[in-house]
Amino acid sequence: MQHAFAAALTLKTDAPCGVSPARFGIYRNNRLSALIDALSAGFPATERIVGEAFFRAMAREFVAAHPPCSPVLMEYGADLPAFIARFAPLAELAYLADVARLELAHTRAYHAADAPTLGPDALMQIADTSRLAIHPSVSLIASPYPIATIWTMNTSGEPAPIEDWHGESVLVLRTNMAVHIHTLDTGAVIFLEQLQQGVTLAGAAAKALHDAQDCALGPFLAFAFSNGVFTQIL
Repeated sequence: MQHAFAAALTLKTDAPCGVSPARFGIYRNNRLSALIDALSAGFPATERIVGEAFFRAMAREFVAAHPPCSPVLMEYGADLPAFIARFAPLAELAYLADVARLELAHTRAYHAADAPTLGPDALMQIADTSRLAIHPSVSLIASPYPIATIWTMNTSGEPAPIEDWHGESVLVLRTNMAVHIHTLDTGAVIFLEQLQQGVTLAGAAAKALHDAQDCALGPFLAFAFSNGVFTQIL
């Protein structure tokens, strides 16, 4: 009975035997609306780009294919960026999946665990062999599209043509209880990715300097220690 009820809720079957179709329809529609509303709240820029009607129709398809695994609605939608990347009607908006990834990272950063952070004074304590623990709210998203610009225009500004259409690498971070979006150069992204993998400071720097021409690690470290990117010297 429980499996039949769950399957019916995902819009795959009719109401289970013994359950009033009318009452079950109301319950299913309310549940569907709640899930779509949760996606709308979590992906406001994505919704603004495609329009409310299109977004809700797409979200309905998503809900049918990806029923929630948790009763916590704020956790719902982790698979939406990948769904958008495969959704044929959005094939011409190739950047949209990465914008959705940015929004998902924003939500996760907001709800990430708290942790004490290292301030600028800690710069004097690091050595070549140091490893740095990264704050739980940090996410890195490298995209061939200007996703930070697109996201900003569709959350706090007005959409406009982007004259310099180039890729952007984005750091998502919660600082002082607010989530911030920062664009990084390629060298800083490589450097931070290496640190996330547990590479020493010297090893991360060597990789970044080798792979990126636009590598300015001094300014990035100053920024990182001033904005709470690191939590501990290991």
